[in-house]
Amino acid sequence: IRKARADLGTEISIRVSNIEERNADGFSQRHCAVADIHYPDAKNNKATLLYIKLSVTGDEPIDVLHYRKLNAQFPHQSTADQFFSESQFESYRALGFHAAETAFQPIDVTWATPIGSIFEQLSNFWKGIPPNLEDKFNRQAEAFMRQLEEIRNDKDLWFLNEQFFGTGWMVKSGSTGVPTADPEYTKGFYYCHQLIQLMENTYVELELEANHANPAFGGWMEQFKTWKKSPMFRHTYGETKSTFSKLFQSFYERRI
Repeated sequence: IRKARADLGTEISIRVSNIEERNADGFSQRHCAVADIHYPDAKNNKATLLYIKLSVTGDEPIDVLHYRKLNAQFPHQSTADQFFSESQFESYRALGFHAAETAFQPIDVTWATPIGSIFEQLSNFWKGIPPNLEDKFNRQAEAFMRQLEEIRNDKDLWFLNEQFFGTGWMVKSGSTGVPTADPEYTKGFYYCHQLIQLMENTYVELELEANHANPAFGGWMEQFKTWKKSPMFRHTYGETKSTFSKLFQSFYERRI
């Protein structure tokens, strides 16, 4: 990376901590990482590099894990000894095959898939949550769990549970899905207002304007779409949208 920058002016951005960092059992999280390459003064100045490194994550074939148990330095044994035993050679071969297979397994590829599409899918899947957003992601997830706990414990909000996770509100002929009496209406209104605020907070914290297509945030985007289908949620948004930022309103209308 240093030489590419110094000699060619080419910037390579990659995060390999998921490979290098190991848990208490000595296992890495991944076998691969994706790098973004930026070439200077080129018409097509961006490229993607898939970096695959021999690492043990714990999901390898049992014979590979057994070899590692007997040889703690595997798969980073010294190459000073060039005379590999049969079991050593096979363990490296099997691990390499497993690492490559694991890297490509999550994406949808056929012989006709263009190479550009293959690397775009690899990039989207393996980049995961940007490192600067991991703590914010966890905070928003905790806030969401608190909202779920509130709806679970309050019977006056159970009509929302049906709207978000079932079709019970559609059973009654002519029902709009918006309660006409308290306490359900008032509680439902303020609860949905909290959800919209959580949605805006998540939009800002996770930088969803730029990251909405990142698979790592796909769960949030699907959750937002589920909320938006709720009649009570749509009613509340219509009544309160002026209290949210114009940027968020635009995102809501375009992306959700």
